[in-house]
Amino acid sequence: HPFASAPDKAWPVDRFVALCRWLRDDKRLPVTVIGAETDDFKPFDGFDLLRGAELEQVKRLLQSSTLFAGND
Repeated sequence: HPFASAPDKAWPVDRFVALCRWLRDDKRLPVTVIGAETDDFKPFDGFDLLRGAELEQVKRLLQSSTLFAGND
């Protein structure tokens, strides 16, 4: 979850993209980027995206996850 409620709480997007690539390409882990419908997902083209999902869907995804990286 590379998005935050305020810019000063956010890790730079290029670092999140690099982390996503490293996890996917070097560690062979599936990566899904989650966020609100209004978030800018453009830097994450090529990754699985979960945009504007209902809370229950996000909770199910997190329950089956090995790792979570996020801001805020």
